[in-house]
Amino acid sequence: MNNRMSLQTREWVRSAFLELLDEVEDIKSITISDISKRSGISRRTFYRYYASKEDILTEYIDILIEQYGNDLRSKKLANFKEFIVYFFNYWGQYDHELFILQKNGLFTYVLSEFNKMIPELYATISAPWHIQKR
Repeated sequence: MNNRMSLQTREWVRSAFLELLDEVEDIKSITISDISKRSGISRRTFYRYYASKEDILTEYIDILIEQYGNDLRSKKLANFKEFIVYFFNYWGQYDHELFILQKNGLFTYVLSEFNKMIPELYATISAPWHIQKR
């Protein structure tokens, strides 16, 4: 029960953060109090889960990338073209959220996190078109 509540609280915070980002032009204008109020938790509870607004962003991106990897591993993609179609379809379902990050100048942060995680993820995928290191 406690773990489920923890996951739910984190989801509330991430959702509140994205909603607030959608309403402003700069992450700096969002306060921890704003996020706490919007997510229905206390500031103290916020700090139990996160140290900063950037921690929310990192967690959100990490979750998207982890879900992408899990979903990709379950696919039986026969060729590179199928992979490209899958890639854009997957990320296309988050176009609104990615646009919110982009309009707040945070898309390079998304790409940076993606570039950190993706080599390890792609190494776990067995595909006939996958380029292997020699």
